[in-house]
Amino acid sequence: MDFFWWCLAAALGVLAAASPRLLLPPTTDGVTRAVFLNGAFVIVGMVLGALKPQRAWRWGVASILALPLADAIRMGGDPNLATLPTEQLLSTFLNAMPDYITRSVPAGAGAYLGAYLVARSM
Repeated sequence: MDFFWWCLAAALGVLAAASPRLLLPPTTDGVTRAVFLNGAFVIVGMVLGALKPQRAWRWGVASILALPLADAIRMGGDPNLATLPTEQLLSTFLNAMPDYITRSVPAGAGAYLGAYLVARSM
């Protein structure tokens, strides 16, 4: 049954990562996009932490699991990247790894907050 929750967390993480592109106008500055993105990950973590409060740390990890796959799919569909050598594509992909890890921090904090709020309400 945990497999369902891990897949749900990964899907919500991809949705949170795409939310600035989907919901904000293209002229929005980078700081606003970053705050919006981190807020989306906090909300994802809170929802998952409230629904499944046991071992809340895992929702911070689970929410970023599908981000490398989603970026690989996005990069594969970009015609501008199709002409780049494989080494440069791999370098671009590996340079994004620290960004994925930093996204787990707001999601994990949100998961602990959601778990705390559920425990406090009981």
